Amino acid sequence: MIKRFGIILSVLVILGISVFIGKSRQVVDVEGSIFSNFGSVQGVKKVTDNFYYLYSSKNAFGKPASVLSIASAEGYSGPIEVGVNYDIDGKILKVIVLSQTETPGFFRRVERAGFTAQYIGKNIQENFKLGENIDAVSSATISCNGINSAVQKANIMTCDLYFKDKFTKSGNNIPVQGKEILLVILYIFAIGLSFTKSKIQRRFLPLFRLISVVLLGFFFKSLLSITHFNNLILGNFPDNQYYWYLVIGLFSFSILFLGKNLYFAYICPMGILQDYVGKLPVKKWKFKQRKYYQYPAIVMTLGILVYAVVANQPGYLGYEIFGPFFQLDAASFLFYFAIINLVLSLFIRRFWCRFLCPVGVIGRFMQSVRNLFPKKNRNRK
Repeated sequence: MIKRFGIILSVLVILGISVFIGKSRQVVDVEGSIFSNFGSVQGVKKVTDNFYYLYSSKNAFGKPASVLSIASAEGYSGPIEVGVNYDIDGKILKVIVLSQTETPGFFRRVERAGFTAQYIGKNIQENFKLGENIDAVSSATISCNGINSAVQKANIMTCDLYFKDKFTKSGNNIPVQGKEILLVILYIFAIGLSFTKSKIQRRFLPLFRLISVVLLGFFFKSLLSITHFNNLILGNFPDNQYYWYLVIGLFSFSILFLGKNLYFAYICPMGILQDYVGKLPVKKWKFKQRKYYQYPAIVMTLGILVYAVVANQPGYLGYEIFGPFFQLDAASFLFYFAIINLVLSLFIRRFWCRFLCPVGVIGRFMQSVRNLFPKKNRNRK
């Protein structure tokens, strides 16, 4: 018990120090970015924390030459903060990305494609939609959607703060989407199955797993990732991203309060896919799992968590293999890595889940935290 407590405390201290270092580096010099990105700007007047008047002379008085709104929205790995510059007639002059935590390789595609240039000349009252009046960048759709959502928020803010008498634009709450509803339903059924007899499980489990793989995996492409936990540690809590809260909340609740890792046992499309592959008629290797076989995954997971929060890059250095299978979007080496793991799952049950999965390491860590409390105390009313 004392040894386990010491290990848990050490991990938390390491992560705490990493968060402190990472947060100290997250300072965005907004006014410096304005002068460096807008050559004609000579004066800046801060109206609110996220809204500025820009002047063509150093005297920041009177009617501004243009205005700038700053807004953020959730991308693939974390928040994307943008600055949107408008002229006095409500036309967009420029969109700049002030800060972002996306995977560098994928975000470079957005920059090289000149994605933000599409907004120039558009009216503040336009409703921007990817695939309609805004073209997304292939293999970086989620990042593009984050930028687009941030621009929409900036439009609403600017209408309220500067063009209130000229334009009206109200924000709409993002509705709950199908993947959120599906995830809740899957967990409800998983809880029910976990308390039923094996005969009932054998009858309903195949259909339950097929639904999870097809809908949660291939259709919605929404799996639990270490990136979710990187953002949690960094304190990046996205607005209107209900799936983010649900996938972490339900995962943690099932382990810490029910003592059952329902996500891995019943829901995870990657684990289920390995189970399907493992059922193929191939002679299995006789393999006795040792405790120390998990050490490489523990070291890699802790290293990723520390690096991600220190560098403020939640999606960086991720090596999870569900991207090639379900999202068809990953670095080239991950496709080879994914195939190797899938082949190994032919001979060793759930090879990836048991020996390499970083979310599996986090789940076992949570279970260790739960085990610190005696069972009689957990059951006490």
